Amino acid sequence: MAHAKGMGNRQTPIITPQQSKKRQSLEHVTVRESKQRKTRSNFTGPATSFMRSSKSCANDLETWRRQKFRNISKTILNIRTELKALYSGDANTKFFHSKFSQRKKKNLITGIEDEDERWRAKTEGFSSVIEQYFSEICNSHRLSEEELNQVLQDVEHRVSDEMN
Repeated sequence: MAHAKGMGNRQTPIITPQQSKKRQSLEHVTVRESKQRKTRSNFTGPATSFMRSSKSCANDLETWRRQKFRNISKTILNIRTELKALYSGDANTKFFHSKFSQRKKKNLITGIEDEDERWRAKTEGFSSVIEQYFSEICNSHRLSEEELNQVLQDVEHRVSDEMN
């Protein structure tokens, strides 16, 4: 904004006609809003109190919604972008490598509990615990040959005698 010199050290701003019109229209709106607030504040009673509290509640809800769901919309947008990349066959190896690494970490077995509820890592007899577990399952209930044939009679044969 330009300043006019004169009148001592004091500088007065030069206002263009367009700026003057904007300022007048803004001042008009401000004056009108303040008059409306004054007339609204003159009313008292249960209806006015209810209107004020409901407006305050609506404002609080709107603020909460913006804070809460702004992050959800960003998450949805990120997921859509990832899906588009998957469907389009994007060669974004960094993305695919990170997804694979996450799954690999999730599916990794680091240890197992034995029958005495002691934790065994892979280096501490891990395989013997697994072997013992499955041998107990297989040997826990021995079926007679007759019982086994009775169970297997309804199972469809996939391997013929010729294949054996």
